[in-house]
Amino acid sequence: MASLTNCNCTLRRIAYLVIASLIVGQVLMIYHVIVKKDAHKYKVHQINVSFHKNYSSDQDNDEFTDITSNFSSVVIDKLKSEATLNNVSFLAPMIASPTACESMNYLLLVINSKVEHAGRRLAIRQSWGDAKNIDHFNEKAKTTKAAPPLKWKLIFIVGRSNTADINKKTEAEAKQYGDLIIGDFTDSMKSLTLKTVMAMQWAKHFCSPAIYYKGDDDVFVNPYLLYQIAEGYVRNNIKKEWICRAHIHPISRRPVRNKRHRYYVPYSKYRQKLFPYFCSGFAYVMTGDALSSMVSVVKTTPIIDSVDDAFVGILADKVKIKPKHDKRFKVYDRYDRRPNRFNRPNVEIELMRKTLAEHGIYYLKMKTYMANTNKAMLVK
Repeated sequence: MASLTNCNCTLRRIAYLVIASLIVGQVLMIYHVIVKKDAHKYKVHQINVSFHKNYSSDQDNDEFTDITSNFSSVVIDKLKSEATLNNVSFLAPMIASPTACESMNYLLLVINSKVEHAGRRLAIRQSWGDAKNIDHFNEKAKTTKAAPPLKWKLIFIVGRSNTADINKKTEAEAKQYGDLIIGDFTDSMKSLTLKTVMAMQWAKHFCSPAIYYKGDDDVFVNPYLLYQIAEGYVRNNIKKEWICRAHIHPISRRPVRNKRHRYYVPYSKYRQKLFPYFCSGFAYVMTGDALSSMVSVVKTTPIIDSVDDAFVGILADKVKIKPKHDKRFKVYDRYDRRPNRFNRPNVEIELMRKTLAEHGIYYLKMKTYMANTNKAMLVK
């Protein structure tokens, strides 16, 4: 009986060893399929990342459109968090990054976009964000310029979704268009400041643009008017300029202390009664030296994650830059959006001539706005 018991124990041990070896084999197979396969998909770099804060998730899926598989030759750089990218320390790791600018002679446009908003990004690329608009505008102007024309570069910055399929489509979008910065953090209201500042850091270190535009993905921009302003700044050597819909009045600069409010700012993050002057975050334009100066004080400024526009104002105040209010930055106007607005073509065209950026535009209307802008700016 004892002999039989010992035999059974031995058989059980052998069975356990066989099962364990099978499990190890499966794990190694999965590793080979996933990791090795990904190694062919990404060019791997090591970057160092300094985190100011961990950001919470806030899922809000909408408007995600499919991206075709007709990829360009742009390669996503899979960036890890344990080293530095060209000795630049960002606020968070990046999953993808556009190619750097070839010179400093750029009008760089950076759009804060929610990861799910592929439809909005596509609408911008196909309307006001298309560099061909500016090429056509320069040809139409037929002017001899003392300096080479500014180059137009459009990029978007997004975070990560809690949905794997959306992340996969966003990476495909980055490969197709080559214009996405994908930050390795959850995309939410609490990540707006992170996105804004990371984009500014990227712009300074990988582009050093002559002029910097920042906007949201629900803003329509008159590209011709923006380009004229940018060229004027460069031609006249304007420095430390920052234009926008500015918050100057004290009422609009009070931090929200209600804990239930989406823009709540605790005293631990900002103790003053008023924020410095700042620009509405939906759109603003600044010269390259203003951008560089603001980025230089990021590391010494505690992040306020709930109010990205006020935070940029704090950076500007540290380097003694004040925003200038420009009435050509417009917010949603219910009166102008009456159903018959587009049945008043002369009024619409006149509005477009006086609009630099307009907030709250439905993305399916971008092409209509662009058509009216063409009539306003190109047709004599």
